[in-house]
Amino acid sequence: MQQRTQKRVTCFFFLGILIVSPVLMPGCEQWFLRTVPDVTGQTLTVAEAALTEAGLTRGTVTLQCSNNVSSGNVISQDPAAGTKIKENTPVNL
Repeated sequence: MQQRTQKRVTCFFFLGILIVSPVLMPGCEQWFLRTVPDVTGQTLTVAEAALTEAGLTRGTVTLQCSNNVSSGNVISQDPAAGTKIKENTPVNL
């Protein structure tokens, strides 16, 4: 019985640490941020693969015409390359 109580106390102790850590360590959310890669000029398939590799997702795709970028390639992105955002955040192309 004592061993079971000791295991519960240990479990609640570690659970408490997990819950309280973000409050006591305000900078820890930085650990979960991802840097947005530069996908401009890439095909949609290559851009999506780069976003997935970076831990992000493809957001809304808006089709536009451009005199400077080949047809089917990414003209712009939001958020911009180099921006730090939360994991699994969508990047609009």
